[in-house]
Amino acid sequence: MWLAPCTAGCTEASNTMWTTIKRSFFMLGTLAKATCLAATLGVIEMVSSSRGRRLLAVLTLTGLTVGFVLARPIRSIPPGTAGVRVNRLTGGMAILDEGWAIALPGIASQLAWATARRGDLLGAGKQAEEAFAMLARVAKEELADDDAPSYAAAAVGVAASRWAALPALAVSGLSLKLADGEAGETCVTLVPKNGASSEPKCTHGQVWSTSLRASADRRAAVIAVEPLPGWLELWMFRRGDDGGWMVDVLAPNTDGPDRGYVELAGFSPDGAHALVVRESRTGGVVRRSFETITIGTLAVDREASNLGGLGVARRWGSADWRQRTVALR
Repeated sequence: MWLAPCTAGCTEASNTMWTTIKRSFFMLGTLAKATCLAATLGVIEMVSSSRGRRLLAVLTLTGLTVGFVLARPIRSIPPGTAGVRVNRLTGGMAILDEGWAIALPGIASQLAWATARRGDLLGAGKQAEEAFAMLARVAKEELADDDAPSYAAAAVGVAASRWAALPALAVSGLSLKLADGEAGETCVTLVPKNGASSEPKCTHGQVWSTSLRASADRRAAVIAVEPLPGWLELWMFRRGDDGGWMVDVLAPNTDGPDRGYVELAGFSPDGAHALVVRESRTGGVVRRSFETITIGTLAVDREASNLGGLGVARRWGSADWRQRTVALR
């Protein structure tokens, strides 16, 4: 294809077009300035007279009233129930007793994670137990539709630090050794009664040592680690054929830390499979799944939105787990 060069007439037409465009933008800018100036003069004229000031006050009061009603910043918590406050900015959670409460998104709550990181495990335990008890008092059937997501997010937060309030269970043949690593680190070593110990694995998060659980054949064990407040991971130790240990981290989801937990519900009788629960918030929506995992590969064999959907595997859930979990709420 052959293209002819632009002639002088073509150049003149192009210049005319750009001049028109510039003039249009100039006129729009002038119109915008005039509009702002007129609005400013109107406000000045309004406040300069007593009638205008009264009108402006009425409009302001009306706007504040409408915003107050729509936002509902003051809530009533009836006797015998508890309120759940969730910070929409930080994900912090707090349980409130009966009475009046102010719902403000910027109010952060003190989590058991932060208390434990300061070294106050006893205080963290009391905090976590209080949160769990109060969450159980929330009347779910009385929650408004727009409060349901906040309740679900609060439940996830309670579950993430639940281990702070739980006692350790004796696991025969296995023990856990915690040691200081680099600044702020805790290093974990699994020590079997017979055979080699695992290599130390370190974290800047909170290691909940009371969470140690193991399969019947002691070839698999797990502990719960909370690297961030409201985000609980599961460290799974697996013993290889050579007697050494592998350590894998199971996260609540693959979308990154927001709010979530993954917990062990139990092992299959032969120790070849594990039943785990994952619950997390993604895009403001809380999702929960029950999964069976093959220990050897960590592949998910089966997944369901409720425990009953796993068939026979639902029986793998231990009595200990059923008593302490929030997943069956």
